[in-house]
Amino acid sequence: WYEAAVQVFFSVGAGFGVHLSYASYNTFNNNCYRDCLITSLVNAFTSFYSGLVIFTYLGYMAFKQKTHISRVATDGPGLVFQVYPEAVATLPGSQFWSCLFFLMLIALGLDSGMGGLECVITGMLDELRRTFGRKTIRRELFTAIVVTSSFLVSITNFCQGGMYVFHWLDTYAAGISLLCS
Repeated sequence: WYEAAVQVFFSVGAGFGVHLSYASYNTFNNNCYRDCLITSLVNAFTSFYSGLVIFTYLGYMAFKQKTHISRVATDGPGLVFQVYPEAVATLPGSQFWSCLFFLMLIALGLDSGMGGLECVITGMLDELRRTFGRKTIRRELFTAIVVTSSFLVSITNFCQGGMYVFHWLDTYAAGISLLCS
């Protein structure tokens, strides 16, 4: 149940403050109830549909290998970088679909990263402007500084022990802090 709750909070984005940052750009009379309902329904449908697709393929892989599904299914990055590419490789025109799949992963990673950073950037800029005056720093320059410093901090994930850092952050930092928020 813990993993399911963490996944729901991650997919909806609750607790990160991203929705508050995005909402600050809305008009005053925006229909937030409608937006929340649409976002929740699209998220639920997308999660259900992607689960249906991946578990169907995992069942097919288990049947093909004549083994139990628990031996085929991997969690974490193994699912994305091992199972999905193998599923895409069975499609006709697999090279095209593989390129499209990994381009989609890059786009999703950039979008998710910038969505999370938007919360930090908006909050820090609002505080800097409130404290030091209206024109302290241009938004583009401040965004470049935050993105560059985030990139430099994340280089530890590409080093020899990067998988351990990723596992540590995924297990102890992300899920627990999200549920507590």
